[in-house]
Formats: sequence, structure tokens, C-alpha cells
Amino acid sequence: MFILSFTLIGCAKQPQGHTLTIEEKEQMGRPNYNDLENADDSEEAVVQQNTPIWADKDLAAAKVINESEENAEMAHYERTIELKPKFYEGPMPFKYDVIYAPGKAPYEDGGILSNRALPLYYDFGGFVNFFVSDESNESVIGACTKENKILVAEARLFSDGSNSDGKLEIEEFHYNSDGNLIFQCKSQFDPIGFKIAETEATGIKIKDYYFLWPAMNP
Repeated sequence: MFILSFTLIGCAKQPQGHTLTIEEKEQMGRPNYNDLENADDSEEAVVQQNTPIWADKDLAAAKVINESEENAEMAHYERTIELKPKFYEGPMPFKYDVIYAPGKAPYEDGGILSNRALPLYYDFGGFVNFFVSDESNESVIGACTKENKILVAEARLFSDGSNSDGKLEIEEFHYNSDGNLIFQCKSQFDPIGFKIAETEATGIKIKDYYFLWPAMNP
């Protein structure tokens, strides 16, 4: 049992938490991360791949910015989690912000929050997880994480949880400040979106960015 509370901050042109700046909107370009020259040492060598995985145009937030009217209002929610996720390191309880597209926010019905809407991004304060969505299947299929506007990690869906064990699984790719791949693994999540296991890990992980994933069964 876990406790997850929701606070609707409201729709505002400048919501609390992370707000996409003009620079982020117009200059989200990223370098080529295949240069091995400055790669960090690792316990087990990480095989450099064709990264980054996602282009800016793939991010749900970028699509909304391109498709929405100039003054479109985003819905901003503050969430509080009381039970510490297994792969989270930090003070408890912890709060984070969730941003949804205009007109696609969850709604409250009789005190129950419907969470079928797909989030644009999670803002954890120190870093932001921007999501890649498949609207046709109403699912999040990837993520791009930025810390101080620098790409530090990416993820892509490996299994949507429809397999026999019912666990959603993603592939994670973490980068150093030079953009080189320094860690990768596969991560499994329970139905409420908590990371519960990590397999096939190589390299050195500096930080956990994907201890939470948009829930399969909100």
C-alpha cells in the first residue's frame, strides 16, 4: 500500500515548477554522443550505441508547443508520495510536479482523480523527465531527462506489461557531461509505476532518474 496525493495547482501560463523557456523551446538541440574519447571509466565496459535515441520532435512537450496556440495553458499538478520507492534516494515524503497538455489533464470525480491523461513531463526539481507518447495506444513509450538543460539520460519502452509477468519494462541509457554513454540497463516497474528491479546493467550509474514511470493502472 502506498499513499499518493494530488494537488491541482491550476492551469496557468507560468505554472509553478519547471516552465519551458524560450531557449528550451527553440534550442533543445543535442550533440552527437558517439565520441568515445572522453568516456568515463566503468566497472564493465558500456558499448556505445547510436544515441541519442529521441529527437526533440519526438517529445510530447515539443509537439504540444508546436501544435498549441501561443497562450495555451498547461495543467500543473503537485504530487506527494509518502512511501519511499525502492530506487529513490532522497528525503521523504517527496513532491514532484506533473505537467499535462491543455485540455488533457486528469479530472477529479467524487474525490477520485482520473489519471488516463498522458503527462508531458515530470519535474523533480533537480532534473526533468520529458516523455515520448504514443497517443494511439494511450501510452508513454520513452523519456528524455535533462538536468540544468543538459541531456543526462534517456529511456525507451521494452515491454508494455502485456507479457506473462505483467511488468512494464524499459531500457535506460545514462550519459556523462560530454554526452558519452556511461550506463545502461533494463528496468521493471509495478502497475503503480514504481521501479522494482534492474537487470543487464553495465557501466556506472551516477543517479536514478527513472524510479517512477507513468502508471499502467492509475
